[in-house]
Amino acid sequence: DIPPGSLHLAPGSALAIPVLTGDLDISAIGTVTETRGNRVWAFGHAMFGDGPTALPVATGYIYTVLPNLMQSFKLGASYQMQGSLVSDEETGIVARLGPAPATVPIQIRVHTASGAYDHTFHYQMATHPQLTSEILGAAVVQSLTAQRQLPKEYTLHVTGSLAFNGTSLNINWRATPDQFSLQNILLP
Repeated sequence: DIPPGSLHLAPGSALAIPVLTGDLDISAIGTVTETRGNRVWAFGHAMFGDGPTALPVATGYIYTVLPNLMQSFKLGASYQMQGSLVSDEETGIVARLGPAPATVPIQIRVHTASGAYDHTFHYQMATHPQLTSEILGAAVVQSLTAQRQLPKEYTLHVTGSLAFNGTSLNINWRATPDQFSLQNILLP
């Protein structure tokens, strides 16, 4: 166990950009290059190349490195929020320590018709112009398959609501596996 506050953003440490936290962690993790005051430079390359941006920044923890002759990679997770990504350029990213940008709370309840399984998953999702729907889709699929793989034949019944800026969308949708996609759920 890692005590809270024991990881810090310093040159050589892991920096995480958590786009989804809670019951599932989806984070980009890279290495801190430099810190000066409340600014942190990291990665040494672009994340998405978005220029000015606002995504959460956290300390990261690397569990292991998976070596490969073609391209090794790290398995890790975000740990403790530290601030906001403010710039994503070709030569690296820049973060500002302090408050993190607001995230979207998500609750997904999964229960079987028999009542044998009933669980509510909780997430916090960062918003991004190109990634929000992909992140939400990953949360939905992970929630549906967390307990076990879906059977080969099933009917999925999705109910719920989405609310953005005072506008809400109610969802009541049934589908078979060949019809299942987040786009079909949101835009029937």
